[in-house]
Amino acid sequence: TAQLVVSDDLDDALGRLAETTADLIDGSASCGVTVIRPDGVTMAASSSGLPELLDKVQTQTGDGPCLTAIRNREIVVCQDLDFEQRWPDWTARAREYGVRGVLSAPVDIDDQVVGAVNIYAVQPDRFPPDVELTTMLLAEHAGLLIAGVLDRSRRADRNAELTAALGDGEAVNRAIGIVMAQRGCPAEQALAVLSQASNTLRLPLAAVAERLVDTIASRAMPPRQGNR
Repeated sequence: TAQLVVSDDLDDALGRLAETTADLIDGSASCGVTVIRPDGVTMAASSSGLPELLDKVQTQTGDGPCLTAIRNREIVVCQDLDFEQRWPDWTARAREYGVRGVLSAPVDIDDQVVGAVNIYAVQPDRFPPDVELTTMLLAEHAGLLIAGVLDRSRRADRNAELTAALGDGEAVNRAIGIVMAQRGCPAEQALAVLSQASNTLRLPLAAVAERLVDTIASRAMPPRQGNR
């Protein structure tokens, strides 16, 4: 808890989680944390190079203990891969890398980010009930703490974006003020609205701001009087 609470970076927090989880197992073991974001599946952290290789195989084949845990939102355990039949392609590659046992526990972070903690043991029968329970509790607790880390990271990113946007020129400043007045929202939320429009229209933020300012200005102009 202390290690995760002090972290303001998601990748750093997940790295600490991977190192802590790997220490739960007697004997040689490694841990990886897989995360599914809106842009896809990624190996977010690893206690060694092995989990990254195994995670890549799951991404390529579309199946494996980690993805099963994420999809079903339940812990997945295999005590000995020599007798495992659920993920034949992944299991064959894992055995080539010297893995005999695997445990995957889902981690719920928020509505945009979910994942799993995956422990890989080089010896069979390394996951007794107390290790399963501890891993499950660790994953649930870590999900709450990492959600806080992610929220702090997002706020920092928004503040940085707002600072950068305010330095982009008068049009951006005026556009932020217009959205704040229209929606009754703070500056960072107004910037988020403009940023979303920028992404949707595939235009620079400054160009979107200028269009908004011009549109509001044109509406405010009195209509021209016709010639008599």
